[in-house]
Amino acid sequence: MVISISFDTSQTSIHYENISNNSLYDSMTSLKGDLFNISISGTQYFSVYDTAYLSLVKNSNNMPTFSRTLDFIVQSMHDDYSWGNPHILSDSILSTLASIYAIQESRLVNTFQGQKILNRAKEFVYDKYPYISKEPFFTSGFEFIVPNLIQKTDIQLENHSVTKELLKNQHKKLSMIPIEYIEKKKTPMLFALESLDELGITTSLDHFIESNGSIATSPSTTAWYLNHNNKSEKKSDMMDYLNSVYNNTRGTVPSFADYALMNIPFVLYPLFKAGIVHPSTLDLLNYVMEHWTPVGVGHSAFFPLTDADDTALNLLLLNNYNLIGDKDERFESLKAFYKNEHFVTYPWEMGASNMVNIHVLDMYLESSYQCNNRQMMINQLVTYIEKQISYSKGIGGDKYHHSPYCQNTHAVLALAKNYPEISRKLIDWFIVNQDENGLWGTNGPNIEETAYAVMSLCYYHINAEKIDLNILFNAIDYLVKNDNPYPDLWLSKVAYTPIETVQAHILSALELYRQAV
Repeated sequence: MVISISFDTSQTSIHYENISNNSLYDSMTSLKGDLFNISISGTQYFSVYDTAYLSLVKNSNNMPTFSRTLDFIVQSMHDDYSWGNPHILSDSILSTLASIYAIQESRLVNTFQGQKILNRAKEFVYDKYPYISKEPFFTSGFEFIVPNLIQKTDIQLENHSVTKELLKNQHKKLSMIPIEYIEKKKTPMLFALESLDELGITTSLDHFIESNGSIATSPSTTAWYLNHNNKSEKKSDMMDYLNSVYNNTRGTVPSFADYALMNIPFVLYPLFKAGIVHPSTLDLLNYVMEHWTPVGVGHSAFFPLTDADDTALNLLLLNNYNLIGDKDERFESLKAFYKNEHFVTYPWEMGASNMVNIHVLDMYLESSYQCNNRQMMINQLVTYIEKQISYSKGIGGDKYHHSPYCQNTHAVLALAKNYPEISRKLIDWFIVNQDENGLWGTNGPNIEETAYAVMSLCYYHINAEKIDLNILFNAIDYLVKNDNPYPDLWLSKVAYTPIETVQAHILSALELYRQAV
């Protein structure tokens, strides 16, 4: 489903002397054009991990059903014989192990090229594996998937201290959600069922197949189950789903699809903060309302679990666009996620997300929601978030986004109007971390993280106190001229890029700069 979005560009035609040929206006117009025909389901780049599982699906002649997948895996290998984002070790290890598994099970395994790739890729895993323990966050299901892939690839790491620590975390999770429960009920483990085949999971999981033919909107999990239970009554539904998300030209699939109920708020939220309004906002939010449940929404109408993050942002937007009133029962959805003076993403979550709590706080601050404990909840969340701030990292990265820039930006968007003294600490962090060329990035400058910094500084300048925006000259020039692919910084089962969300943040950064100067 595609919903057209149109923008009023009449207010963005001001000429800026420091931006040649009105390139700021041109860049904003181009970004608006990209978002004009937004795919409601959301678009991403490819996922090596998910493509690896798709390569294992065979036809009746025992040949790969998706024939281009293996070629893509080989072609996307890095020079050091690894795969995935080289700056996010958990993603790199996971993607490399999945690629080893795919090649091991393919026709390439009996060739000189295949053996060379396998041997060198395994060397990479052996070399980097000990450093996993230093990772601040793991991708979703990491403690299950990695030990499972180690078994499947015969890599001699079963007794490694890192593996033992992962298994310890695995056992802790299974004590909360036993395997017998996981088989029967829809839990967050749906997203990583492919890692449980060594734990005695039953053959038939047909009750987990959604109406779009997927398990939890995951190509890798769906492909795994298609192989795991080739006699499934829903085999054709799963094949239809995999074909619908498969890029036949490149031989790839995304990390998950669809994710409309996440795509909508994460696109509209930065635009809302920048004051960009377009006619299709109500159409998009009405889609959200159509799929609301008593406990909110998740990332997709085809993902059966709801979460605090998507629920909070959608509530903020629904209220501000007058689709729900200040005492609407939908606000009660968040109560299910409240735990020990903060909010968890899912009821079974181990370790809270700061980003989620920032969004819940912003929902309280930006909405007209009326409840008896409103101020108490705001105070608790402000205290919780302020405790996370340090001089060196601001609030730091998050389990759902590798970059500290995204989370710090969303904190500034939530705090600047009402708590400028707290957000000023984050602004100082942004300024200190600007590089010598006037740009930003965790592992060198990139367009996404630079856009976050510009958005933060301009939003604070407009809503809190005036700061010197001359430091943004090179950053704005970089944003309007840079057309490189965005880095995979968002974290789910693997690192990925929600393309429309990143574009919305870049557009909002440029619009806030336009307003500020």
